[in-house]
Amino acid sequence: MALAASLRRRQSLAEVEILATDTSSGALDLARENAVGHGVADNLRFAEVDLLPPVVSFPFDIVLANLPYVPSAAVDTLPVAASFEPRIALDGGADGLTYVGRLIDRLPDALNTDGVALLEIGSDQGDAVGALLAKHLTGWRSSIERDLAGQPRVARIERDGAHG
Repeated sequence: MALAASLRRRQSLAEVEILATDTSSGALDLARENAVGHGVADNLRFAEVDLLPPVVSFPFDIVLANLPYVPSAAVDTLPVAASFEPRIALDGGADGLTYVGRLIDRLPDALNTDGVALLEIGSDQGDAVGALLAKHLTGWRSSIERDLAGQPRVARIERDGAHG
């Protein structure tokens, strides 16, 4: 919603199509409420799907993802604030990268030439994500970006039109 609200303030939302996806109908209901509250509901579509829908108006210029990335064994050891999240929103499988890896596999079909994907990751997952990217997206550019606290938390993946 923050992205849509920011675009609205810049008067450029009319040119943008945003598809918000989640596996949880409750999360999508809350997202719809937030979209209405921010005045951007007319520019958003919502889909209850696992990762990306099988049939949409591919490709996307930008893919933003906050997937579950906590290793299964670590979910129960998270700080109390995480207890407000349903386990499905946190549990990323044995290594925490189950969903990240699945999305990386989908990017060649989902991302436009010269498109970019930004994926939130765990601060200790940069090397593992880099290895996944090198294995599955040869010729693509990638980097691990730091968040406002200085932690490596975002995988930036760019499809280079000349190579992708």
